[in-house]
Parts: sequence; structure tokens; C-alpha cells
Amino acid sequence: MIVPSSMSEEDIKLCGSFRSKKRIPSMTYYHKATKCSIWRCSQPLSGMFNRIEQGDVKMLNEIAKLAAGGQNAGITIFDARPKTSASGNRVKGGGFEDERYYENCNVHFCGIRNIHAVRNSHDAIRLMCASPDLF
Repeated sequence: MIVPSSMSEEDIKLCGSFRSKKRIPSMTYYHKATKCSIWRCSQPLSGMFNRIEQGDVKMLNEIAKLAAGGQNAGITIFDARPKTSASGNRVKGGGFEDERYYENCNVHFCGIRNIHAVRNSHDAIRLMCASPDLF
């Protein structure tokens, strides 16, 4: 698992305690020429009162510094859910990153519906492609 080297074990534990199922941000792709990277993690457990965890803030700020040679050039967080779903998860203790707490952070909601809707779309495309009338 790749994490910023500046993160202490305690920072990582704090970050994990703030993420659903303790899924901390972890690098999944790195482009050597551009130094751009893709990281995955689970939703923060900010809840209704928009709680924040300094270990999590440090983790995301350190990730932003990696691509900029020590300078924080910022990060874009792509949340696959619709914003209304992410907001609704706050009632259950979940939530999403609040841009006010992270340096140079932009949260973008992709609006992908739940897994059942995605599965139904996949099944419909598969059936359409398998149709003998298609060709």
C-alpha cells in the first residue's frame, strides 16, 4: 500500500478511524511523466455535524503535495455518488469531504446512481448486444 512518507503510523490510524471500513486513501495509479496520481478511499465519517479528523486532513494535504514537488497544488475529489445521496449519508454517520477543511480541494459529484441501477444498466446493454436483431 502506498501512502505519503510524511504520514506517521498514528496519522494513518487517525485517518483510518475517520473513513468508512477504515479504507484510507491509497495510490492506485501514478503517471511518471506528469506526476499525476489517482487515489482511492471510502467516504469520510463526518456525520450530521460535519466532523473533521486532523489525520485525514493531513493525509489529503500530503497527497496534494506529492504531485507538486512539495507545494500543495491541490486535489480534485471525484465522489461517484449524486450529491443528494452523499448528503443523505450524513444522517447515517457518513458524508463527504468538506472543501473548507482541505487545502486547495475541489469535490466533484459524478451523479452515478446506486449499484442496483448500475447493474440494471449493464444488464440492459448486455442484452442489447446479444440480440440477434442488432446485426
